[in-house]
Amino acid sequence: MDMSKLRKQGLSESPMGSRPPIVRAMADRMCAMKIEDLLASERSLEKKVLAYLKKHGPKKWIEVYRHFDHGALGEVGPVLRLLASLKQIDVEALGYIQITRVGINRITKGRQASPAW
Repeated sequence: MDMSKLRKQGLSESPMGSRPPIVRAMADRMCAMKIEDLLASERSLEKKVLAYLKKHGPKKWIEVYRHFDHGALGEVGPVLRLLASLKQIDVEALGYIQITRVGINRITKGRQASPAW
């Protein structure tokens, strides 16, 4: 199909392009909401992992993984890697993970800013 003719009519070859603008806007908003929910869930898991390590001390990676990954969804692995890259946890040579001062500061500041947390 000739794209120039479609563009003149305000259409495109994509399925969403042929829909009214309100439908496209609603679909975009739903995608944005799903992304926001996923990010909020990940941030929540990050804080839970940090609080767990602060309370229980250094733990083996596999112990932390098993503690938080009940549904075997693999969600905690990326969170642990992210926390390590942000220097909020320290992964030692023997596979132990411990919270760092940066991680402690994150959860301490989070509690001060939001008492309900």
